[in-house]
Amino acid sequence: MTATVREVELRFPGPDRDLAGTLTLPAGAGPFPAAVLVSGSGPIDRDSNAPRLPIDSTRQLAHALARAGIASLRYDKRGVGESRVLRDGTTEGRSGWMRAGLFDNADDVAAGYAALAARPETDAARVSLIGHSEGATLAVITAARLLTPPVAAVQTPSAAAQQTSPAAVVQVPAAAALLTPPATVVQVPAAAVVQVPPAAVVQVPAAVVVQAPRAAMVQDPPAAVVLLAGAARRGDALLRWQANTLAPTLPALVRGLLKVLRTDLVRQVSRNHDKIRATTTDVARIGGVKVNAKWTREFLGYDPRDDLARLTMPVLAITGGKDLQVDPADLTAIARLVPGPVQTWLAPDVTHMLRTQHGPPSLRAYKEEVRRPVDPAILDRVTDWLTTQIPADSHSAATAAADVSS
Repeated sequence: MTATVREVELRFPGPDRDLAGTLTLPAGAGPFPAAVLVSGSGPIDRDSNAPRLPIDSTRQLAHALARAGIASLRYDKRGVGESRVLRDGTTEGRSGWMRAGLFDNADDVAAGYAALAARPETDAARVSLIGHSEGATLAVITAARLLTPPVAAVQTPSAAAQQTSPAAVVQVPAAAALLTPPATVVQVPAAAVVQVPPAAVVQVPAAVVVQAPRAAMVQDPPAAVVLLAGAARRGDALLRWQANTLAPTLPALVRGLLKVLRTDLVRQVSRNHDKIRATTTDVARIGGVKVNAKWTREFLGYDPRDDLARLTMPVLAITGGKDLQVDPADLTAIARLVPGPVQTWLAPDVTHMLRTQHGPPSLRAYKEEVRRPVDPAILDRVTDWLTTQIPADSHSAATAAADVSS
C-alpha cells in the first residue's frame, strides 16, 4: 500500500451472514467513483487467492484503481477467510462455499454493490462492476438484475414446480486436472472430477408470492461493467470447449493414459451429464469426489447471452489471446450482444491468470505465472477506460445518461 492508497476493513450484510472485505480508497476527499471487484470461481478470498494458487489479481487491480482515483470493494467469498461466520454466530469452513449456488454468489455481489454505494466515501451514481472469470458471469447477472425493477408474482398450484436444464460432471484419469468453467484453479487428485454445472429444481408452493431476487432491490444500476475473461455461451457449451482446448495441453503421460483408456474428454463430459442431472442437493459425491453440485447445475444451465443483451451501460470486455478457460472468440459475441456502448480487447499473449505468457499456455504454467504481477496493460486498459466512461461527478453522470437516452 502506498501513500496514494488507503484501505479500510469492511463488513456488510449478505443474505445469510455478514461478508468481510476491504474498501480501497484513493488519496484525497470523496465521494469517489467506485467498483465492486468480483473474483473467479472456487474458494477464493478477497485478493483472488486460492489455497494453492495466490492469484492476487483483485488486490493489484484495487490499488491500480485507487491510483486512478477510483475506490473499490473486494471481499472474501462465503465460507472463505473472514466470511465464515453465520448470523447465528456459528463458524463454518469451506462448506459455505461448497453449498453456494451461482445465483447465491450473485446475491453476494449485489450485497457488496449496495454496501459500496451506501458508503459516504463513494458516489452511488458512479459504482461499477468488475468481474474476472466466474466473476464476469456474476457481474453480468447482477447488472441485468439491477436494470430490472423488483416484481412480485403469484404462482398457482399448476405452476408450482419448475426445472431448469441439467449439468454435467467429467471424470478424467489421474493428473488430468481440469478447471470448473470460467474458473480459477482446482487441484484434482487421481480420478479427477471436472464439474459441469446443471440447472436447479425450484420448488414453488401453491399460491405463494415469489419475491424479486435479492439483487433486484431498488438501486442505481452500475455505471459501467468490466468483464475480464468473460464468457458468452451457456455453461455446458463452455465446458465442452474447455475440455476440447485443454486436452492437447495435458502432460504427455496423461494424454497417453487417456488414449490407452480410450477416453475422449469431450465425449466424457456429455456422458456424465446424467450423473449431475440426477442430483438435487447442494453438495454431492460424484465418482467418490465431493462437488458443489448446486453451483454446477446452475452454471451449466445459465446462458449469459440473454443478460448481456440487456446491458445498456458501457461495457469493456478483455480476454487473453492465450486463455484456455474462456474462448477469446466470445469477445465478438459480447460486442454483438450488448446494446450499450461496448469495447473489447483481445490481449496478446495473456492467459486466464491475466499474466503474459510468451510460451505455450498450459494449466501447469499457472503457478509460475502468478509469481509475476498482473499484466500492466490489463490494469492500464481497465483504469483508463473507466476514467473516460465515468464522469467526474454525479451531475456529469446524469447529463451523460440523458445524452445517451436522447
